[in-house]
Amino acid sequence: MPYNVLGITVLECIASPESKVTITYTTGSDNQQYTQIMKSNGWGIYTCRFNLFYGDEINYNYTVTGNKEENVSEKYNFRYEEVNPDTGCGRFDAINDCLASRQLHDMATLKKLMRSYAVEEYVSSQMFKIVK
Repeated sequence: MPYNVLGITVLECIASPESKVTITYTTGSDNQQYTQIMKSNGWGIYTCRFNLFYGDEINYNYTVTGNKEENVSEKYNFRYEEVNPDTGCGRFDAINDCLASRQLHDMATLKKLMRSYAVEEYVSSQMFKIVK
């Protein structure tokens, strides 16, 4: 899988290519509503990307505006609960593994995962420098 797709949750809505589609959402226990214009591929598939971690939840609905009318979808709920060991071993996966271990009260595994993450973070900071 391409590196820029790993760790990303993509929500999509299919509408007329001439439409404007917005997504209104709340995350977790935060009652603050956010609205974002969704990106279109030109063929009527509108997408919005989110970085969700294990246990994160998003409640959302779509508003499709076009031809002088506005349609609001039903409310949807998505909760990120899958930890797949077959995916890559990037930072998102490491954090998700830590969160899953914590929820399962597996403190020995959590400690091992956190130490591994800290070592990887240290090695990365020593090997790669940010160029300004």
